[in-house]
Amino acid sequence: TTKVKILLAACTSLIGITILVALGGWALSRVNRSSRRIVDQTYVPLVNKDVKDLVDRHQAILQYILEADRDVHQAVIAEKMSLTATPEEFPPIDKAHKENIEQARNRMKAAAALLDQPALQKQYADFEAKFDVWVEKSSKVVVYTQQTNKLRFARKISQGSGKKAFDAMRDLLDTIGIEVGKQIQVVVSDIRKKSNGATQQAGMMRNEADLVTKVFIGVGLLTCIISFALSFMIARTISTRLTDVVTFGQRLS
Repeated sequence: TTKVKILLAACTSLIGITILVALGGWALSRVNRSSRRIVDQTYVPLVNKDVKDLVDRHQAILQYILEADRDVHQAVIAEKMSLTATPEEFPPIDKAHKENIEQARNRMKAAAALLDQPALQKQYADFEAKFDVWVEKSSKVVVYTQQTNKLRFARKISQGSGKKAFDAMRDLLDTIGIEVGKQIQVVVSDIRKKSNGATQQAGMMRNEADLVTKVFIGVGLLTCIISFALSFMIARTISTRLTDVVTFGQRLS
């Protein structure tokens, strides 16, 4: 009948609208899932890797500093032992003294190569200068211990200017270690804050995308329902009018 034909035509349009709504909802959902994958699988792992690399680098610096600190103390022990060493005991003590000084120097150079802050680099330069002053005095003490006429001067240097040079060098070594520890806390905290902010922003974007998807699908479904209702009403009205016309024509005849 005419009414059925009109409804079929309307339904064809409604099917097209429904397909468009479904495709739009699918596309929005796909974009939303892709944004989640980008944040969860790409951004977050990169941030975590940066934090790990930063922590590992600063831990390596602290490890070099601790080992250098141990070396200079062992060198001082060798220096003190040389003050009472016999000629037979002196060679291994002298060797230990020189080896520990060289190890401390190399370890601090390795630590300096990892320093990336100008302030820390300047502190290392100051440390290196004080380290050289101490090494000069400590080495002089060790050499003087094997010269009878200079043993008194060796003891005086070891207990006086040599000790002051050592303390000044050690204080700066401690300062560098403390500053490195503070720096890693500040930098990691800053990265974490930025990461949390980005994660929150991504969450807000996902929520907005979810809302847009739901609104789009809801409006689309509502449009389909309204369109179907209007089509049914129009088809019914047209069918009724046509029926009235046909009935009126039959009466005239």
